Amino acid sequence: MNSTFVANSPAQNEDTTIRNDGWWPDLDLSDFKADYRIATDNDDDRLSQVVIAAILEINSVAADWKKRQEATDLSSVPAPQIDGESEKVILYRNAVFYRAKSLLVAGRRDHDTTNSGHDRANRLDDSNDEWMRMSTDSVNNLTDRKRFDAELL
Repeated sequence: MNSTFVANSPAQNEDTTIRNDGWWPDLDLSDFKADYRIATDNDDDRLSQVVIAAILEINSVAADWKKRQEATDLSSVPAPQIDGESEKVILYRNAVFYRAKSLLVAGRRDHDTTNSGHDRANRLDDSNDEWMRMSTDSVNNLTDRKRFDAELL
C-alpha cells in the first residue's frame, strides 16, 4: 500500500478588502502585507482582526475632524494629490496600517524570562512605540492638528 500525504497551507481569503463605513476608504490586506513586511505565519483572519481594530481606533480619534468636513468621503476632502491619490487618503491608510503593525508587534511580545528573552521583548517594545508614534503623527497630519515643541524652563 502506497499512500502520499500532501499538506496544504491554510486557505487565505480571496477578497482581502476590508470594507469601511463609506466615508473612510476601504483598505486592502494585501497592501498591508506587502508594504509592512508582515510575517507569513499571520493568516488573513488574524490580519483582518488587527486591521479592523486599527480602523476602529483611527476612525474614533478622527471622528470630530470628520464631522467638520463637508465632503461626501475622505477622497473628496480638498488636499494635494500625490501620484494621483489624495494626501488625506494616504495619511489615513498609513495611520491605520502603522497602528495595525503596532498591534501585531505588541501581540508578539515574548514571555521568555531569560536575558535574551528580555532583550527581544525590549526591542519589540521599542518597535511597537515607533509604529504607534508614526500612526499618531499620521492622524495628526490627516486631521490638521498642529505639532508643537514644549521647552522646559
